[in-house]
Amino acid sequence: MSGSSYKAGKIDNFIENNMQITMTLKREWFDKIKTGSKTIEYREAKHYWDIRLNKPIKSILFRNGYSRSAPEILADVMKIERVNGLDTDLRFDGMVYAIHLTNVRVAENA
Repeated sequence: MSGSSYKAGKIDNFIENNMQITMTLKREWFDKIKTGSKTIEYREAKHYWDIRLNKPIKSILFRNGYSRSAPEILADVMKIERVNGLDTDLRFDGMVYAIHLTNVRVAENA
């Protein structure tokens, strides 16, 4: 993928075929996942995440920022479930996705 310009369709196809998605995190949550003190990532159950998380997902690439050189970690997904958001670090009154992570490792540029 490096050195080339890709259209969204090609990127979506690459991600879908590899069952991997990318999520951007604030430094606090990125560091906690990286050190292993946070093993579940939560996302509000909205249409955006319904589309992305209601299919087989093998791994998630977490990025701390949007620049090309942003630190990255890769984590395998054990399971994804919907839970009450009040019982999570989101403190959201509604349903959220609980993404259980394992085998967290530093990506090449982290």
